[in-house]
Amino acid sequence: MTTNTASTPRNEKQPDLDAASLLAVMIELTGVLKEENQQLSERVPAGLTCTIERKVELSEEYQAQWKVLLNRGVRTLSAEPQMLRKLTESASLLRELTDENMVRLEAAANATRSRIEAVMKAMRAQDDKAKRYGANGTMVARRQTLQFSDHEV
Repeated sequence: MTTNTASTPRNEKQPDLDAASLLAVMIELTGVLKEENQQLSERVPAGLTCTIERKVELSEEYQAQWKVLLNRGVRTLSAEPQMLRKLTESASLLRELTDENMVRLEAAANATRSRIEAVMKAMRAQDDKAKRYGANGTMVARRQTLQFSDHEV
């Protein structure tokens, strides 16, 4: 007896197709988001959090498994009302954490931009001070127009 494996190629990244696997991914993703939100609340710059790579992996796995489960039809989920309830509750919590994560990531990005702007401003100010001296070390005239009031002249 021969089996034709060419008609059903095995993809190593193919997700498990049951609701319990999806729930496990959702629970792990929830934990990762909680950890990242905690780090961001402590003002750890977004790029330094240790959760980014795992969050991306889990998000992709979640999306793929959810799509497959939905393609199987609602009847698959409605056959197990308790699992459907768990998935719904987990999805709701995941949405809350994702919304919080987006707000915190945006705040972290804005804080990083502000720090960069402050550093650039300081560098420009330092550069302006350095420009007051010529190559031979003598003072170079300022390029500011001095204004005097009538009684000072």
